[in-house]
Amino acid sequence: SKYTNKGGFYLAGAVEADGYAIVPSDNGESPANGASESLVMSFDPRTGELRDSFSIEGDGRSSAVYFNSRVYVVSKPGVLYSAAIDDGMFSDIRSVRLDGECTASPVIYGDYAFVGTSAKTVQMIDLSSMEVTASADTGAYPQAAMLLSDAYVEQDGCVYIYAALNALPGGISVIKADIFRERLTVSALFDAAGYEQYCFCAPICSGGGTIYYANDSGAIFSLSQN
Repeated sequence: SKYTNKGGFYLAGAVEADGYAIVPSDNGESPANGASESLVMSFDPRTGELRDSFSIEGDGRSSAVYFNSRVYVVSKPGVLYSAAIDDGMFSDIRSVRLDGECTASPVIYGDYAFVGTSAKTVQMIDLSSMEVTASADTGAYPQAAMLLSDAYVEQDGCVYIYAALNALPGGISVIKADIFRERLTVSALFDAAGYEQYCFCAPICSGGGTIYYANDSGAIFSLSQN
């Protein structure tokens, strides 16, 4: 079976959830033409048939995330959505508006999600209440998906989030998220000296803790402890 969407699936990726493929979409219209909604869709991967969908404000320009029987999606205008899923069907849809546009999937730890926005912030959202509980200035737009580490949470009660910034010099910042105090602290990790360029690349991590990413200089970086 083939499904055609007028706006396509620009920057959107699918996630497997409850045996179904979940993918956000574009609406294919300019905001000036009055288009205000797109769909998050659930497909049966065996048949390709559309199982269910729900509407989101604007376009879905990121991949969906599946965690604890719920699907999480951010829309480009800056709304985080949470929906329960059972047998491919959505229910209990909740949302919270963030402080800027979003084109990257949220990263989730426990009861909290973390999202980078065009307001040059990372925001911390309590998923039980769907409220923003903390926000930190990153100095530039963390436009790609971020990388979360819980390697030290038993030592200091914090997770560490690594964000590539889409502005010169195109380096990496680390956000220390104190889960218990709901507090975010930002510090520079790597400045890409000699390779300054914009960056729309999600960092990834090896099993040994080495972080890899690239910026628009064409260089690929490897960051590890000495």
